[in-house]
Amino acid sequence: MDYKIITDTYNFELLKKDWERLEQQSKKLTYYSTFQYAKCKWDVQKKYDKYNLFIICIIHNNVIIGIAPLLIERIKNKFFSWNCLKFLAVGDYADFIIDEKCEVQAKSIYKQIFKIVFDNDILWDEIRLSHIPYFSNLIYYLLSSEYNKNLFYLIENPFINMSNLIYNNKIDTAQIPEKTIQYSNRLKKLTNYNLVITRKNYINQFSKIHIAEKVYLQKKGLKNRHSLFENKEEYELFNNLFYLDNSLSYYLFDNINKKIIIYNCGFVYNNIYYSINTGYEPEYSNLGVGKIIYYEIFKENLSNPLWEILDAGTGRYSWKFEWANGFNLLYQFYMINHNSKKLKIWRKLQKIKNDIKS
Repeated sequence: MDYKIITDTYNFELLKKDWERLEQQSKKLTYYSTFQYAKCKWDVQKKYDKYNLFIICIIHNNVIIGIAPLLIERIKNKFFSWNCLKFLAVGDYADFIIDEKCEVQAKSIYKQIFKIVFDNDILWDEIRLSHIPYFSNLIYYLLSSEYNKNLFYLIENPFINMSNLIYNNKIDTAQIPEKTIQYSNRLKKLTNYNLVITRKNYINQFSKIHIAEKVYLQKKGLKNRHSLFENKEEYELFNNLFYLDNSLSYYLFDNINKKIIIYNCGFVYNNIYYSINTGYEPEYSNLGVGKIIYYEIFKENLSNPLWEILDAGTGRYSWKFEWANGFNLLYQFYMINHNSKKLKIWRKLQKIKNDIKS
């Protein structure tokens, strides 16, 4: 096997054909591992000096059979700075893209990728590969390799399979969280709401709602609550993504006061709706709107199906698990370069501080 490392935008964009060939043959890859998502991400990140591409391509018989979509981020704190090797396009999931049909074993492809990473260890101080799903071939390689001890459980992504919610062509009342229909009837009387489905870009409106929710929750005592839309990079990424054809947004509209009550936005890929963000106007916070929008989304998708599974994304919120009939486990691979002594000390001090707090 041969390889090449891509570090510039021009050659990254030339990867499109091979990348999409590999992603289309895989049943395990999520939307966040597609070329489309990665390009949207890099179109934002390339404007910042702190990011540098480090995409490893494994080649066999002059054909690309593996892609490790990585970048190196320069991170700074008050005391020093360091380089972190991470996924180029981290979302609710992340993975390497390999040819699952070629004659070369997946294990050999992964082994070659990590060899290249460590052959270039002068470029990075730590590796942080986050949000790797348990069903990824990469997980099985890491668990069976010398890197087993560097793989850590991270969080869950709950999902709702529509087929498990349906009984006699209706949403099974036994599967609906308690009081949802009662809340729906009350909200209907107060607002005469309806569910709106759109593929238009509403990020400007949604971001204002999400920030208002953050302020409201902070006043309620959730001091660590933040809004991703306050981050310039994240806002620009979302704004770019929601101009794409596979974007999909739902929102409940108050027909009396003429405003959005709550929204849920994401993308459809391989019959899965990846819900990536939701937010509500604070004035509706005590009306059970989180339960109601899911209820309305599922009813709508039963009548006019656009997907089979709703993936609720990361975040261990109880309202997600009220509907969930399954969840995907996510892992993180983490390692500090043995030459990065300052960073080792810094991470140890961080761990001590976190242990004291907990």
